[in-house]
Amino acid sequence: MVLLAFNGHLFLDVPFGPDGERLVTAGTDGTAKVWDSTTGALLLTLTGHTVGLASVLYSPDGRFIATGSGNDESTVRVWDARTGNQIYILTGHQLWVFGLAFSPDSSLLATSGGGGIVKIWDMATGTEVRTLPNQVDVVH
Repeated sequence: MVLLAFNGHLFLDVPFGPDGERLVTAGTDGTAKVWDSTTGALLLTLTGHTVGLASVLYSPDGRFIATGSGNDESTVRVWDARTGNQIYILTGHQLWVFGLAFSPDSSLLATSGGGGIVKIWDMATGTEVRTLPNQVDVVH
C-alpha cells in the first residue's frame, strides 16, 4: 500500500496505467482520480463509493480501473478507464477490500481483503467465478 498526500488529499494507493501516461489515486474521500503523469492534470474523477478507498488498479490492457472500498461498504467497482463510467459494482466482501489483481489478459479480476476471502470475477459479465475462503485473516 502506498500513502501519498497531495493538495490536502490523502491517497492510499497510486498505480500507473499500463502505458505510463496516466496514474490513478485511491482517496480516503471515496473517490479515485485519474491524472496525466507528465502534466499533472486531473483527467477523471470516479465517484460512487460512500467510504474511503483502500485499493485501486488499472487492468493490464488499460480498459478497466478497479477500486476497492472500506468496511461500511466493502465493494469493488469497475470503471471504464477512458470515460470514467462505472461498469460493475462487485459485492460479497464483508470487510475492507485491500487486494486487486487482474489476470494478464484482463479477463479476470481477483479481489481480497479482511476476512481472508479471495474472490475471482469475470470481467466480461461482472459475475463471480469462484471464492477461495479462509486464506488468512487479511489478504493484501
